[in-house]
Amino acid sequence: MSRIAVAALALLGLALTAHGGVILTEIMYNPHSVSWTNGAKWVEIYNNGTSAVDIGGWYLDDNYPGKSGALPAGASLAAGEIAVISGYPSASFFRTHWRSAWNVQVFAVDFTGIDLDENPHSGDKQRLQLKNSSGVVIDTVEYYDGNDGRGWPADPYGQGGPSIYLLPAYLTATGNDVGSHWALSVAGKRWAVNPTAINGFYTSGDIGSPGDIWGVSAPEPATLLLLSAGALLLPRRRA
Repeated sequence: MSRIAVAALALLGLALTAHGGVILTEIMYNPHSVSWTNGAKWVEIYNNGTSAVDIGGWYLDDNYPGKSGALPAGASLAAGEIAVISGYPSASFFRTHWRSAWNVQVFAVDFTGIDLDENPHSGDKQRLQLKNSSGVVIDTVEYYDGNDGRGWPADPYGQGGPSIYLLPAYLTATGNDVGSHWALSVAGKRWAVNPTAINGFYTSGDIGSPGDIWGVSAPEPATLLLLSAGALLLPRRRA
């Protein structure tokens, strides 16, 4: 094994050891869909640790007392695995219309208790928290709509549709706290796609890459060594 490969593996090991755990990596908080908009929202999570995590009973919470439905008992997220938490109607519905790979877990839960875009539209921060079955906070992201100078991605058309995703250089619980570490999804870039439209639930204006965190574009320089060591182990979403 070359010295470069050894160094890459060492860096990857240090990163996973220091920041092991499940984090929020993509948020579709403002879909373009004209009906059932709460159900059309979804959140991507990623286990950047070195061992599987029991995520049964976990749920999403926002700034208010409400919360999403819980993930099913026995659900697990392996090291390096990605999952998507979506609104209704079903995981198969989401997988079909977003063309997520068979090996990406999708959990459809009730989103009526949360409102992921309430505060960004009013110029305030939106707090999204991932909590375990005991209510302990696993990860938090406080995001803005991107039009207020705080560095968060902004929808250039102001009509909603693109998700925001965490750049691969910052896949940690602290890396996702910074607005400039996120980007707005663009169809054709980093495997972002438009879903298949159906009855206004999803529209061609929606854009995201649920189930993929690395994409096919040239990676940022800071991730090159990590990619060389971990590319074979990380999940990818197929078209």
